[in-house]
Amino acid sequence: MAAGDNHASQSAPSAIAVATAGHVESVAVDEKNEIVYMSSIGEQMTPMEKDGDGSILVADLKESGTVEMRKMIKGGKLHAPKGLTLHDGKLYATDVDRVIAIDPRKGSFEVVADLSGEGAKFLNDTVWADGVLYVSATDLNKIYAVNPQKKTYSELKTSEPVKGPNGLVWDRNEKILYVCEYCTDADGKPAGRLLRCNPKTGEVKSLSSYKGELDGLALYQGDLYFSDWAAKDRPGAVGKLNLNSGDVSPVTTQTMNGPADFCITQDGIIIVPAMVDKKVWLQDTKPASEQEPK
Repeated sequence: MAAGDNHASQSAPSAIAVATAGHVESVAVDEKNEIVYMSSIGEQMTPMEKDGDGSILVADLKESGTVEMRKMIKGGKLHAPKGLTLHDGKLYATDVDRVIAIDPRKGSFEVVADLSGEGAKFLNDTVWADGVLYVSATDLNKIYAVNPQKKTYSELKTSEPVKGPNGLVWDRNEKILYVCEYCTDADGKPAGRLLRCNPKTGEVKSLSSYKGELDGLALYQGDLYFSDWAAKDRPGAVGKLNLNSGDVSPVTTQTMNGPADFCITQDGIIIVPAMVDKKVWLQDTKPASEQEPK
C-alpha cells in the first residue's frame, strides 16, 4: 500500500488527504485485504458524550487510487469510539467508558469491559501486549489491563503518575509499553512526555525532553513515532524519536489540526487522522528523494 499509488500515473504526491464522515480519532489497517478501519466520534467534537452518533468506517483502497468509505456497525449504538486495535480478526476500541470488541465480518460488537464504575469518561487508546489489552484512561490519569475473554480489568500501577495517558504501543521484543501524555502545565503550555513503562514492575522512565500535547504512538524501524496537537499550525504534526540517540525530528510535511491516533503500514505509509479538520492524511515516512518510483 503506497501513498498516492495510481497505476495511470508515474508520479504521485508524497502526501494526500481524504475527507472523512465525522471526526475520525483513530485508524487501523488490515494490510492483507487493503482495508483501513477508522473510528469516528461523530459530527461534533464531543469525545466524552454518550450521544449515539459515533461510527466505525471502512475504507477500501482501490488500485485506481480512489477510496470508498462505508459505515460498518449494523446494530447497537456507538458514542465516541477511539483507539482502534486489530487483533486476531477482531477490532478493539474504547467508547467513552467502555471497551468493545467488534466483529468486522458481521458488523456487530460486544462490550468486554465496563469502566463506568471507575468514573471513566475518556477511555482512549488500546494495545495488545502478550495476551493483555492495555487501555489508557486519559481523564483518570490511569492505564488499565483488560481481559476481554473474562470481561475483567485491573489498574496498571506505575512508579510515578502518568498525566493524561493517551497513545500506547507495545514493543514485543523489549516487553516494554510506550506511553505518551496529553497534558499541559499550570501555564497552559504543552507538558506531555514520551514514556516507557515496564508492565511487570510498573517502572516509568521519560525518554526525551520533548514536551507536547501528545496523542498517537507507533513503532517503526526502531523509531518511536508520535503525533502532537501542539504542532497543528506547522509541519511536524507527527514526529519521531530515535530511541538510540534521543533525537526528535518532524515527519509529516502538511499542517494537520488535531493529529490523532495514527498507524504506519509495513511499507512505511503513515495514515494520520486530522481529527479537527475531518480529514485523514496518507504520507510516505521516507523523504521524497528516497521513495521508490511509482
